[in-house]
Amino acid sequence: MRKLKVLGSLVGAALAMGALATAPASAAAGDGGISVKKVQRGSVTCFNYSWGDDGIASYTVYYHNTCAGSHGLYVTTNAGLSHECIWVGGGKKGSHVFYTPPIKFEHKKTC
Repeated sequence: MRKLKVLGSLVGAALAMGALATAPASAAAGDGGISVKKVQRGSVTCFNYSWGDDGIASYTVYYHNTCAGSHGLYVTTNAGLSHECIWVGGGKKGSHVFYTPPIKFEHKKTC
């Protein structure tokens, strides 16, 4: 009988630990908990880039110039009329915030 009580206590403790280890319901995406953003990645001549597709208010583009010399990353945003050329030194990384989603990336030798 004593073995059953000890075994029952161990099972209860294991279940309690399992309940503590699981994420709370508030951690689900969309209810103010953890949100999962779709990351867009790509590359053009001399550049690798990525940006998060959160669609809220801003889009941060992260870039890395993989060439030895300075080059421009020309970005067109969803507005269609908004274009920006970001001049980046050779081997350098950086980021830039846009307020409409980027739709096209191009390499430019001059900005």
